[in-house]
Amino acid sequence: TPDARVPDDAEIEVRPAISGGAA
Repeated sequence: TPDARVPDDAEIEVRPAISGGAA
């Protein structure tokens, strides 16, 4: 998932650090 775009809901769960750091 590129950091430059907004991640999908599934990617938010897999990559919390990229989605916003809400691990």
